[in-house]
Amino acid sequence: MSSKRLSDGNWAPVFRSIVDGPIGADDALLGLWLRLRVLVRYRARYWNGHRIAPGQMILADRKMQEFLYPAAESPPSCNTIKKRLKQLEGYGAISIKIVTNPKGRLITVNDGGDEDIASASKIDATSGADVGATSGADVGATSGADVGANRRRDNTKLQKLDNEQPSTTTAPLCGEWLELRDFLFSVLKMTEATNATIAARDDGWSPDGVRELIRCNSNVSPGLLCKWLNRDPGRPWGPHEAEEHFRNRKAREAVDERVQRINRIRQEVKASGMKRKVERWKIDAACCRALTEAGFEAETTADERAARKRFETENSSVMAP
Repeated sequence: MSSKRLSDGNWAPVFRSIVDGPIGADDALLGLWLRLRVLVRYRARYWNGHRIAPGQMILADRKMQEFLYPAAESPPSCNTIKKRLKQLEGYGAISIKIVTNPKGRLITVNDGGDEDIASASKIDATSGADVGATSGADVGATSGADVGANRRRDNTKLQKLDNEQPSTTTAPLCGEWLELRDFLFSVLKMTEATNATIAARDDGWSPDGVRELIRCNSNVSPGLLCKWLNRDPGRPWGPHEAEEHFRNRKAREAVDERVQRINRIRQEVKASGMKRKVERWKIDAACCRALTEAGFEAETTADERAARKRFETENSSVMAP
């Protein structure tokens, strides 16, 4: 197997030992694990503000069945998939982190990193023939081709950033700040990403506030953005204004999402009622009931509440002895 095949993401190694454990004893569980294994990222990337490392994937709740079982006529239900994901997590095969935007899960296949790909790519070590080596040397030796080198090349500069000493004496970056630094460097091509991120953190910014500043000033050059994060007097916002802007946008999005859900419930109930040629007032009653059950009773209209009361009154009189 050539190193090109390893780096182009067209295959993923699977160890035979998987069939000997509890996952292999359950065909449905094994099938889901294999799907996750071949669908995870093989190169790092950023998407919707999330850094997805090799061996990870974002699984959106609303597209769970479509993404995992695209060709299945009767795919497992979302609840069944979620239950199996929890089983896999319990066995230590995957790790799950709940995310928003989209609402779903950041899944890490715990044996899906570069180390496993490198170790699984060796062919018959007893014969001394390693993948990519022209003289039987170990994978990665100077006499052979480093398996997975092309995949890891994308992360070389980030690793250099991790090793560099910042110009300040503050604590090193970690967690969300480290992800933000990687985003500034890899996506925005900001050469002073480390110092800019540390300056923003020490100035009272939050990672969300920095991302909001970037989101609302997408045409600004990386150099100017770096100056803003270093307290440039010409910056449009400070950390507190950015945080407020972020909270307000999230609040508006929550309201919009609520309105969309209410409208969707009404549309579905009305479409079903009209298809079955149900009287209009009964459709209003059904809308009132559906919205109430979904927690939107305060959003029902006066006509919908009156229709439901009429429906309940008529049905109670029919049920009376």
